[in-house]
Formats: sequence, structure tokens, C-alpha cells
Amino acid sequence: MKDTDEKVITALEPAGGRQKRLTVHLDGEPAMEIRKDVAKAIALTVGQSVRLEHLKEQVREETLNRARDRAFLMLSVRNRSEREIVDRLRQACYEPDIIEEVVEILRRLDYLNDRSFAEEWLKSRMDGRKMGRRGVAWELRRKGVQADIVEEVTSACDDETERATALEAARRRWPALAGDDPRAARRRLAGFLQRRGFSWDTIHGVLEDICPPGDAES
Repeated sequence: MKDTDEKVITALEPAGGRQKRLTVHLDGEPAMEIRKDVAKAIALTVGQSVRLEHLKEQVREETLNRARDRAFLMLSVRNRSEREIVDRLRQACYEPDIIEEVVEILRRLDYLNDRSFAEEWLKSRMDGRKMGRRGVAWELRRKGVQADIVEEVTSACDDETERATALEAARRRWPALAGDDPRAARRRLAGFLQRRGFSWDTIHGVLEDICPPGDAES
């Protein structure tokens, strides 16, 4: 029997060890695997007559559409790195070729651009979380942004901008520490700024403004 001939779906069974997938049996023989959500979307049922090649095309198109829509939904919440999109689609059990095609679609639409993502992430983390360049760089590397892009983007932030960000973070934090022993408060503030990803040079300058050594010794 040729693939162009119609066959009958005789069973839709869970694929071994893969909760989100089904094995499609045609004329009593396993023919292909398919995602459960895709099977439901294209209304596959036992007893239905299909042509295998047509079914494969239909399944791939629906799977690609669902993976693409999932990526669009993620991007509607906030910008994402390419690595984040790939990881989330892998977690959703999409096949590598589907993920690769979705990424290519997003690149063509300029919805996926790691440099733009890194620039936006740097601004949002410095403005919102009051983080330093080192801290933001660490986050970007964790999100899979290439090291050269991370370096270029974070280096574009000048020392004065970082110092102003650190000073604002310190001023917000200082009232909660001011009742402590002055030396202990100074150490805790330094640790706080270090955890936010500021360089030691920046931290030292901020400490001089917020709690000069003379105050800590008095």
C-alpha cells in the first residue's frame, strides 16, 4: 500500500514514557508520534481515514503554529533572549527542528535580538532593581547571551551612571542600617551593594558619601 493511499487510524496510544505524546497506529501498525494537544486540535479520532503524508504535513504545521504562538506569548510579557525561548520550548517538549524554525521566524521578524534584549535588560535592572553592571552581566550570561554582546552592552554604561545608581540604592537601604553599630552598618551596606553587582571602586565611593570612615569610628 502506498503512502498516498488512505489508511485508517486504529489506535491513539500514549507514547512510551512521554506523557504529552501519542503514538498513531494506522491499519494496526504504529506510524508516527504526535503531541496530544496537536491531536486534539486537528481532531484525530480512531476510525478516521487519513493519508500518512498529508497527516504528517498537517501535524507539523499545527505543531509549528503552536510553538510559534507560545513564543509570541512569552515575548508579549517581556523581551527574551534567544536562549530563554529555546529553553522554554524544550521544556514544553517541542522537537529541535520545530524550535529551530520558530527561532528563525522570530529572527526574521526582529522579535528575537540578543543585543536589543541585553540593552533593555541592562536599563530595566539598573533603573528598577538598582543593580550594577557586574550583576547585570552575570544575569545576561545566565540567560545565554553571548559574552561579547554582554561585554559591549554593559561597557556602554559609564561609571557616573553606575555610581548614581549605586548611590540611590545605598540611600534607600541606609535607613534600615543606620541604627546598627556604625562599622557594622558600613560593612552591611558594602555587602548589600556587592550583592547588587557593583564594583568595589563604585562601592568605596558610595560609602564615602553615605557613611564616611570618620562617622564609623565615632
